[in-house]
Amino acid sequence: MFERPPPARLPDAPMRIENPPVPEGINVSGQHPLRDFFVQGTLAVGVFAVCLLLLGALAGLLAPHVPFAWEQRAAARFWPQVPASPEEATLNELAARVAHAMKLPADMPIVIHYWPDDCTINAAASLGGHIVVYRGLLRQMESEDELAALLAHEIAHVQHRDVARGFLRGIAAALLLAGVDSVSPVFSGIGTAATQSFSREQESLADADAARATAALYGHTGGALALFSRLQAHLPHGLLDSLELTRSHPDFPRRIETVRAQSRQLARPETGTLTPLPAALRTLREAENNCRSDDLEWE
Repeated sequence: MFERPPPARLPDAPMRIENPPVPEGINVSGQHPLRDFFVQGTLAVGVFAVCLLLLGALAGLLAPHVPFAWEQRAAARFWPQVPASPEEATLNELAARVAHAMKLPADMPIVIHYWPDDCTINAAASLGGHIVVYRGLLRQMESEDELAALLAHEIAHVQHRDVARGFLRGIAAALLLAGVDSVSPVFSGIGTAATQSFSREQESLADADAARATAALYGHTGGALALFSRLQAHLPHGLLDSLELTRSHPDFPRRIETVRAQSRQLARPETGTLTPLPAALRTLREAENNCRSDDLEWE
């Protein structure tokens, strides 16, 4: 059998228990706490931006293959199909002539909507071939040639499926944002900036189409040149106007040069007799202007 060991003998003198001071800085990191936050935040934003760009590129590849009828069905609930005013009827008649000159496919109808209560100097192409023309911009037109160039520019965005690309990019951004539990304003800003406007390349191609359409309709590109020259003269210019990278639209001198390049390529003159506006739109131009100055802007 094993013998139990004898009990431990207590020391003769009491033990001394000491609490030495802790060295300074032992629990303090050598890195600033905001550095980790900044690194992780930058990485997250970078990953999000890369994913958004990849999804946007995929949307751009798929857009031309999406049947236009799908666009029409998606937009049908938002837009009336029948012109609601004499101005809209006149705009749609001119748009039909412009679309024919641009050889727009028969299954890609264009519907123009006139917004008489909005003095913004703007026009916009929307899903399904719907185009909005604001009163502020329509009042700037002095000839049918200019108006035809404006409509041709917006019709070109529909024809090139630029609107469909933007719509699919918006869906991609929404799906990506839905996968983020807590969406910061940074993420939201990136998603919005990526989908809310056309690229400069898309704008330049639409400008070239506007020049070709006016040349086909009127025998010269004077309408397109007058359109951009007038807008350049009327719209305010500031510091940001000189920074072309801050805008999706090319600057007006470059847009004018795009039209002139098309004139040379088509061997068509840059000037010619301008066709007066249709009667319904001349009346609008001659009517009292009650637009406020702060409503005049280019979007």
